[in-house]
Amino acid sequence: MSRKVSESGLSRHAVRTWERLAEAGSDGAEVAELSEAVGFRRTTVLGHLKGLAELGLAEDRQSVWRATGPVEGATACEGVRASAGTVS
Repeated sequence: MSRKVSESGLSRHAVRTWERLAEAGSDGAEVAELSEAVGFRRTTVLGHLKGLAELGLAEDRQSVWRATGPVEGATACEGVRASAGTVS
């Protein structure tokens, strides 16, 4: 499953955030937890999560994020790619 995410056109940093989110399983994770796990700033992780959500790869339920994807054939357009954390 993570191979499809890594082929989605997302930055490697956004893929890393998704992989940690997927590892959290159905319990999900909060932004602060993910930030600590991946070593990126909270704002960077939130940007990744919002971009992943736009692609159907993550969802936010009451401040707890869960991996939901990947969506078959997901490709990032320029706007989504930028919000998915191409800047680290």
